[in-house]
Amino acid sequence: MKELKFTDFDRDKYLKGIKKLRKYHSVVPFITPEFENYIRSSFMELIGFIPCLKSSTCFSHAFERIVVNRRVSAGNSRLKSYSQIKYPPDSVLDKITYNRANLPGQSIFYAAYGGLVAALESKPELGDLFTYSLWKQKQDTWITYLPIYHKQEIIDSTSEFYEDWKRYQKTLSSLNKNVAIIVEEIYDFIATVFTAKVNPDNKIEYLFSAIFSDVFMNSSPHNVDCIYYPSVAGDLVASNIAVKPKVLEELFDIEEINESFCVRSGDGYRKQWFSYRTGKAIEINKGDEFIKWQTEDISETWVIDLMKQFKVNLDN
Repeated sequence: MKELKFTDFDRDKYLKGIKKLRKYHSVVPFITPEFENYIRSSFMELIGFIPCLKSSTCFSHAFERIVVNRRVSAGNSRLKSYSQIKYPPDSVLDKITYNRANLPGQSIFYAAYGGLVAALESKPELGDLFTYSLWKQKQDTWITYLPIYHKQEIIDSTSEFYEDWKRYQKTLSSLNKNVAIIVEEIYDFIATVFTAKVNPDNKIEYLFSAIFSDVFMNSSPHNVDCIYYPSVAGDLVASNIAVKPKVLEELFDIEEINESFCVRSGDGYRKQWFSYRTGKAIEINKGDEFIKWQTEDISETWVIDLMKQFKVNLDN
């Protein structure tokens, strides 16, 4: 990219397209089929140029994932299939809608850096049975990822990307002036859509981040393995990861699976969850998609009564 040069005409053309996309992102109140079709078909033409500032690493920390059981099974019941705790299987692709890093019909594995962030993202409610899993990248493997940190608000919220930010500023200073302007504007927009708060009733804010994710993860020459982005639910302090299913299978090991019952959930003021451990996986058969559980002893009467009230089923 250092050899790339843009004329003032090129610069203004790209800035015009990005400005138009920013306006759509900030002004349009909800997704309509017509608006969705227009954005998805015109996106590359409008933005014109998408540099991929990807890196390679072996993540030293594990990632945590929480699945609320009733959302992936019938009832408030124990999960028995390995496939239920990771990414959506092919059998449910037609039910997948927009998310932060996937278009409708695309299966992506999502996890968080930290148990609290995983809870904030999945939001178990009072009475929910939920399943916790811990995933670690295999030693001596490399994953190609796109980190999202290119906004001062993110840098002010966490120290994780401080060195990345300094290298990014150095990279910008080494580019042709007009190219640097476009790269900075594009990545500021990328960071904006990846950190936008989302209306759960109409996920228009996901439309733009999902399209960017599709470009980065599924289009040549980008083809990154995963996207590493700040958690909006976690106030940008910690990060989430979105991984392609094939990459998860090849580069990650599952280290543990536990099950808990939510006895108090977080709200807009208290970002904390309280739960009781109800079981742990003692055998994970990936080939047969089977999880063997060991049920924990629960002696507190009020917890037992609450589990009966919410019809929790711990049958193996």
